[in-house]
Amino acid sequence: MDSCCSCGWKSTLADSISKRIILAVIGQLGAPESPPVNITRSRTIALSDECLPEISVYRVEEDPTFIGDPRRPTMAQRHIVLEIAITAEGDDDACEPYHQWVVRQMMALPSVGGFYLGGLAKSVSEIKTVWNPDEGSDGSSMTTFLRYRVEYLTLPGDITTTIQRPTR
Repeated sequence: MDSCCSCGWKSTLADSISKRIILAVIGQLGAPESPPVNITRSRTIALSDECLPEISVYRVEEDPTFIGDPRRPTMAQRHIVLEIAITAEGDDDACEPYHQWVVRQMMALPSVGGFYLGGLAKSVSEIKTVWNPDEGSDGSSMTTFLRYRVEYLTLPGDITTTIQRPTR
């Protein structure tokens, strides 16, 4: 449980499923056989090329669909879009080995009983990849943005507990 902001207030609430999904993805990308790279849970890009290469994992958006009676839904099917930003010094080729690593790790997520990310998600799918040259300290870095859609189920008013319902 983290401080919510600079005021120092500490939440006593459990982590949301979307936060736990990000932590699970970071754990998957930081496996012992991973390439030498900094992995963060932030949108901020490294301030200096000395911190590169860097992989950042963060939420972009979440779209819930409520299931059951509209006045009293029984569950919420949630789709969260994660962005994984890979920044490396150089051109497109500099990000390529890290891009391959991320795609391989995301598509190799272990499934237990048909669920992914330690039982948190029903599915994980790649949406798109965007390559973007950066104007770093010397203008020679590249960022590759990969987007993934992660589907999971929760109770309508509780984003801290996942529901594991078999898919057909």
